[in-house]
Amino acid sequence: MKFLHISDLHLGKRLHGFSLLDDQRFFLFDRVLPLLKEEGIHVLVIAGDIYDAAIPPQEAVILLDEFLFHCVQDDIEVLMISGNHDSSDRLSYGSRIFASKAIHIATSVEDALHPIVIEGVNFYLLPFMKHHDVNGHFKTEFKDYASAASFMVEQMHLDLSVPNVLVAHQLVLPEGGEDALIRSKSEEATVGAIPNIPSEIFKDFTYVALGHIHKPQKVGANAYFCGCPIKYHVDEAKNEKHFNIVTIENGKFTLETRPIVPLHDLVIEEGMFEDVIRRSPSEDYVAVVLKDDVPVEGAMDKIRAANFKRCVAIDYPNIGGVDLDLDETPDISSEPPEVLLEKFYENVMGNPLTDYQKQTAMELLEKAKGGTHEAD
Repeated sequence: MKFLHISDLHLGKRLHGFSLLDDQRFFLFDRVLPLLKEEGIHVLVIAGDIYDAAIPPQEAVILLDEFLFHCVQDDIEVLMISGNHDSSDRLSYGSRIFASKAIHIATSVEDALHPIVIEGVNFYLLPFMKHHDVNGHFKTEFKDYASAASFMVEQMHLDLSVPNVLVAHQLVLPEGGEDALIRSKSEEATVGAIPNIPSEIFKDFTYVALGHIHKPQKVGANAYFCGCPIKYHVDEAKNEKHFNIVTIENGKFTLETRPIVPLHDLVIEEGMFEDVIRRSPSEDYVAVVLKDDVPVEGAMDKIRAANFKRCVAIDYPNIGGVDLDLDETPDISSEPPEVLLEKFYENVMGNPLTDYQKQTAMELLEKAKGGTHEAD
C-alpha cells in the first residue's frame, strides 16, 4: 500500500503581514490532490499543526473543510492528528461523523491506542501531547515525555507480524541528539519548550511519519520529518520542499520524494538599493539584503512599488545594529488607539474586527480614558 505524508500546514499563517491562504489553497488543491490522483494514492497522512493558531481565522477553517470534502469525493482516506499549534477540542469537533467518511482525526491519548487498519497496515495516530497528558489518562507519574512516550508505545501492543505506521507530532531527535537536528526559525519559538524524545523509542514501527520540524529530514532508520510545505521564514528561502511518498510492501517501507512547486516562492535578493529596484518584477515573496552603508528612506515602499510587491523584509548587513528596514517600524504616535487595536487584531487573528467588537472596544477605550461613552 502507498500513502502520502505531509504535515505542518499552518493554515491561516501570515508572513510578515501577508496572508498565505492563497498559497495554502494552491498547495492543497493544485499540488496535493493532483499528486494523489497521478500516483494512485488513496491514503493521506497529515502529521499535525493543521492550523497556525488554536483559534484559526474563519477562512482557514473553510479552506480545510473544502479540502476534506474533496478528499471524500475522490475516495481519499485521511489520517490527521493535532499538533502543538492546534486546539484539540476544536479540531476534534465532528470527528466521529468524519470517521464514517474515512476522515480520521486523532487529538487525544485515547485516540492513539486504537489503530486505523488500511490494507493490512496498522496506522497509530499520536497527536501532540506531553507527559502530564499521559499521566492524566492513565493515572501514572511520569516526570519526562520520553518515558511517557515509551509507555504509550507499550500500550499500543504492536502486532509485529503486520506493518505498523506511527503518525506523530513530536520533537523526535536523531541519534546525534539536538545538535544533529536541522531546525528553522519558523518553529524555534515553540520547539524550545517542547519535550523531546529519542527516535529509538519508535524503532518497532515500520515507518514513523513525523510532523513539527519544518526542514525535511531523516531522524531514525524508520523516522522522517517531511517538513512544512511552504517556506514560513526567510531562513527557509534556500530550502527545497518536497512530498514524502511511502510504500509499504512485504513488511518494509520505501520512500520517494517529489518537489513541491509553490504558487509564490520565498527568495532572497541582494545588492545595492539602486541595483535592486531595477531588477525584473517578481510575484514571489522577497527578502531583500541591501549592501548600502546607510538606511534608504522609504526603501520598503519603493521596492514594493518598483518590482517586488511581496517584499517581506529588508536587511542591512553593513550597518551595525540594524537588522530590518526602519520603515517596518511604524510611527504609532500618529495613530489613534482604536486604529492600532484594529490593525493588531487583524494581524494576529487574520480577519478584521466585527462591528460589535469595534463598538465594545470603543466602550472599553472610553472607560480607560475616563470618558462617559455609552453604547446604544
